[in-house]
Amino acid sequence: MNKDRNNDGPFTSLKILNLDWSVTWVPKNISSGTEKFAWADLRNQALFIEESLSSGKSRESILHEILHALYWVFDLKDKEKEERVISCLSTGLLSIFRDNPKFALWLVDKSPIGGNQP
Repeated sequence: MNKDRNNDGPFTSLKILNLDWSVTWVPKNISSGTEKFAWADLRNQALFIEESLSSGKSRESILHEILHALYWVFDLKDKEKEERVISCLSTGLLSIFRDNPKFALWLVDKSPIGGNQP
């Protein structure tokens, strides 16, 4: 585990719209030997992020999983029009940043939580 992170990672939960999601920082390749860096358990509102990722890859991976969570929460379908998808995702992201200011600061690397990784 990176010395800049505690055993629980920089945070252990996120509020995504009206749901509380757990965030678990896991050892490398724990996802059944696959090459996944992160994944979402949508039914249990849980996000899993590989703890050994670089700072930039951690941020990209968690945003990717948050978008999967928003897609699920909004019950979007493949046939949805692009403008609706973008509107829902932008509204959802703004809500996440407002409800989780420490996460927003961490995401843009403006907060000491989690620090920078090499």
